[in-house]
Amino acid sequence: MVEGDLMAESRQFELCVAQTVLHLPCFFPSVSSVKTNLLPLYYVELLDAAAHPLFLVSAYDIANSSAEHRLRMDATLKSSVERGTVILMDSGNYEGFWKGGPAWVVDQFHETARTSEHHLCFCYDNQEPPDTAEAIADDVIERVLRDQEHTIGTVVPIVHGETDLLADATNT
Repeated sequence: MVEGDLMAESRQFELCVAQTVLHLPCFFPSVSSVKTNLLPLYYVELLDAAAHPLFLVSAYDIANSSAEHRLRMDATLKSSVERGTVILMDSGNYEGFWKGGPAWVVDQFHETARTSEHHLCFCYDNQEPPDTAEAIADDVIERVLRDQEHTIGTVVPIVHGETDLLADATNT
């Protein structure tokens, strides 16, 4: 395990994404259909109109928009990217779980990540991870590499597991 002093020396405080420097830690306002009053499209349009420098949008919400709203969503995401906004796409598993609708599967995520504008996207994470640190690490790496083949952005891993395994899984 890394001691606090060592971690502070090696920690990055900036992340360069699409000619934009993000100062870390940073906050991505999250657009999600869970626990909101408006459609995700309206929040994305608001963030675009306000020229917000970064935001997170759910692949699930993009994929489950009506045909008309999907066109508007994609046009708005493109406008935001052209303006220099950094877009992080979430895997959609959170919305898929809480919305309780049709199953949200990796192929739907891949279609959305392949066609809707973003710079970064979280991998399609495993909600039922293996039970060893090495197996967790292998599973996450496999998912990131798989998803990277189907996205226009850079895939960022999400690591799930028992608390006592996570430090070892991320250092494997």
